[in-house]
Amino acid sequence: MFPAKDKMRAHYWKLMDDRDELLKESAPLREKREALKEKMAPLEKESREIRDAIIKIERPRLPEIDQERAMIQKALNGAVGERKKAPPVKEPA
Repeated sequence: MFPAKDKMRAHYWKLMDDRDELLKESAPLREKREALKEKMAPLEKESREIRDAIIKIERPRLPEIDQERAMIQKALNGAVGERKKAPPVKEPA
């Protein structure tokens, strides 16, 4: 067997030892992160549900509006002027 292969094998196992040490050092933080993920799971589920409700309201009209606005803005070279303020809404007495 060639000495170079023996050196490569020795180096390989040295790298494995280094890797094991790093993982041992980071283990407490990894456990802490996993515990945090478990706490966040219900909130992430709720967030996804809210996101889906928003999408249901906005699609398909919002992307269509944005595309049409972009075409008009491009046609006017960006000179769209200023938005006129809407009149105040009178509340019923």
